[in-house]
Amino acid sequence: MAIINLKQTGLIIGIAILFAFFAYFTIEAIYPSPKYEDFCTNQNYREPTPAKIGTSVNCTDAWSSKEVQQCNTNKGAPEFKQDKNGCDVFDKCNYCGKDYDEYNNKYQRNVFIITAIIGIIAIIFGLYFGIEFMAGGFLFGGIITLAYSTIRYFSMGNVDNWLRVIVLFIEILILIWI
Repeated sequence: MAIINLKQTGLIIGIAILFAFFAYFTIEAIYPSPKYEDFCTNQNYREPTPAKIGTSVNCTDAWSSKEVQQCNTNKGAPEFKQDKNGCDVFDKCNYCGKDYDEYNNKYQRNVFIITAIIGIIAIIFGLYFGIEFMAGGFLFGGIITLAYSTIRYFSMGNVDNWLRVIVLFIEILILIWI
């Protein structure tokens, strides 16, 4: 009888882990995560170059301009060009990183919602499925999926501390209610 329990325990653990992997890789295949390169080209942003020693041109510090400060305040990346004297001057503010972060935060929220729903469905399925060891696998797989989705969203998304507390409280209530 101990061998059967060991087999069932192994199957429960295997189903739980593989279910969580299956859920995440299916979501990634259907709804792929954003890539930084899709928002920002691979061009090398030129840093301002220092003025050459021995020249009579008086260049001002390009980083101290109001435009650069405003660009940094707005979470952009300042880009520079050289004027006719060879001095670096502000050209434009590139917001590709900010756009990526905004899209990634929405993506992480959406994946959290999808995986939380999948996890809750797996938990419910595990509670009512007739074959006990398979039911345990889906139950624990749902809990793992729910826990991992929460950890992933909290670590990758821009989530307020109070929202974290509320989400965790709701998840606890769902597990108690089910």
